[in-house]
Amino acid sequence: LTGHSMGGHGAWNVAVNHPGLFAAVGPSAGWISFSSYARRPAPAATGPDRLFLRGHGPSDTLSLKENLRDLGIFIIHGDADDNVPVTEARTMVKELGSFHKDFVYREFPGMGHWWDASKEPGTDCVDLPELFDFFARRRRASAPRQLEFRTHSPAVSSTHRWISILCQEELLSLSEVKARAVPGLSRIEVSTRNVFRLSLDPACLFARGLVALKIDETETETEWDGSSLICLEKGSEGWKVLGGPPDPAWKNPVRYGPFKQAFYRRFIMVYGTAGTAEENAAALDRARYDSASWWYRANGGAEIVPDAEFDPAADPERNVVLYGHRSMNSAFGKVLDRDEADVDRGEVRAAGKALKGVGISCLYIRPRKGGTNATVAVVGGTDPAGIRLTVIAPYFRSGVHYPDVTVWTGIPSPGVPAGLKAAGLFGKDWKSAGGEWWFGPGWADETPADDDEEF
Repeated sequence: LTGHSMGGHGAWNVAVNHPGLFAAVGPSAGWISFSSYARRPAPAATGPDRLFLRGHGPSDTLSLKENLRDLGIFIIHGDADDNVPVTEARTMVKELGSFHKDFVYREFPGMGHWWDASKEPGTDCVDLPELFDFFARRRRASAPRQLEFRTHSPAVSSTHRWISILCQEELLSLSEVKARAVPGLSRIEVSTRNVFRLSLDPACLFARGLVALKIDETETETEWDGSSLICLEKGSEGWKVLGGPPDPAWKNPVRYGPFKQAFYRRFIMVYGTAGTAEENAAALDRARYDSASWWYRANGGAEIVPDAEFDPAADPERNVVLYGHRSMNSAFGKVLDRDEADVDRGEVRAAGKALKGVGISCLYIRPRKGGTNATVAVVGGTDPAGIRLTVIAPYFRSGVHYPDVTVWTGIPSPGVPAGLKAAGLFGKDWKSAGGEWWFGPGWADETPADDDEEF
């Protein structure tokens, strides 16, 4: 894995989040993280800030540096780089030096950001023969017996070789596993931190039969069929082996949140047409804006359809992005329950509370009704002004993260939006209770909805 400049950062970031895919990584002029490159201090993790920062964890390369332990690393940087400071590389060298045994650092005197010192074909900063010789001598182990793995979010990075973190105790906080396999005894030992569910795939280690397990302080065993995953869950009395895959209705790597995960797989954008002319126009404009942004930022085609043409039965496992609010967009009732969060004309609901008013904007993500892995993202507002105001939320930009639910009014200032009204994470079972929430002023306890009302 290699890359230059932004690609150098990409090499660092992909390697720390997906170390099991590679034998070696060679960043050239790569920056470490958004905070170090932009020289902006991280805000304090208090109040609503903590919920926004939690989504940023996978971009924090240094917090995941131990994931690089088994990779060969070759770092290239010019000491006269006026774009990405050489201190970025020197910092990584210092951090790696405390634990890593297989890395090389080549700092080139007098060289800037993009350079070619030799007359040989190829540009030296990205086509250095020594780098590719280093790569040629590295191989991934076919059946590693010891693993260490960290992740901030199973939605971004859940698996390292034969072990996977499926769900965390504290969502979107750093999780860690250290695993050791003893093939001769058909035994696996795992220590965990901030892990609620995990799975093991010992196919590369030993054959079917009785497997002995030690997970933290829990000793147990299970009969393994040689192909299925061994899934475990942590309870009040320790770890237990599940009889099959975990309940897909709970948060899992393919349906975990936060908001941005709705765009991680194929999605369709649906705008409302049953509102006022101004509401309909605002929703369509917002969907068009996102489709255009997706084209120039992701080089992808984002399909837009009106609610009247949306067929939920056509592809029940496709992610859906809804624009508008429930009364103007009939797709809400087709793919989204309103039990834990909702937006309608003049009102937003979340976690048993309601906020009434005009000019209120919201983003939230929920499991898709009737689907197993699909999610629904809502880009909504209580009126045309609220729908239009969602454009200030740049969720396609690198380094920008929103929790499961964000509600605001007004134009934001640096840091937490000045008009922030609520931020929250749903719990492990996608319910509000057991989640983490922050509410500003103006919210009231929610009036129960009429269960017989149809949309």
